[in-house]
Amino acid sequence: MQYLGGKSRIAKRIAAHLEALARPGVLIEDRFCGGLSVAAAIKHRPLRVADANAALVCTLRAVQDGWVPPESLSEAEYAVLKATHDPADPLTAFAAIGCSFGGKWFRGFARSVGRNHADEASRGLRKKLAMLLDIEIVCEDYRVREPKPCDVLYLDPPYKTDERFYTNMPEFDHREFWTTATRWSSHGVYVRVSEYEAPPDWIEVENFGCVSQLGRSIGAQRVRIDRLWKHVDGP
Repeated sequence: MQYLGGKSRIAKRIAAHLEALARPGVLIEDRFCGGLSVAAAIKHRPLRVADANAALVCTLRAVQDGWVPPESLSEAEYAVLKATHDPADPLTAFAAIGCSFGGKWFRGFARSVGRNHADEASRGLRKKLAMLLDIEIVCEDYRVREPKPCDVLYLDPPYKTDERFYTNMPEFDHREFWTTATRWSSHGVYVRVSEYEAPPDWIEVENFGCVSQLGRSIGAQRVRIDRLWKHVDGP
């Protein structure tokens, strides 16, 4: 499933970094799981994933439980799902992301000659969830649970310099996010954050050398390089 800000190209490298930090039996958490690219690449257990978007989590859980998303979706069906916007219907997030232009939440029905976006999204989701049948997928805000010392916590928040992805979610507070992540790191949690940029007291631990070209199809290319960060005083 195409996902704006997704990590499919670098997921294996992120997963390897996280797994190298995790001791046997220690929990790895992905609290902005999105399209599950990173989670599906993590073999370590226990693994816990979460996202605050109720509609998205509904879709992921449904596929995990055996629901097969449709291999086709008409523009008329897309319009109905957009108007209804039912977070308890697994088709909502499937259409909003997998069948939308650029993978952005109900931005507009995706049309590409020679491509079937619904079929690609359906197959992609089923492939990822087949590797995550033994994990818990929860709907919660990233701040709800206090991580334990030595836990490995991966955070892939909405990027500050990018346009909003979830138009059905409140504005994201980046200042509070970095303050919270810093506090957790000071308590011995292995906090790793994906972002293009970070505050001065965070250091780059991985530079993926992967150029993200956003908006290229509409003639508004912006180039960014994905990085993984840790707090300068954190583990």
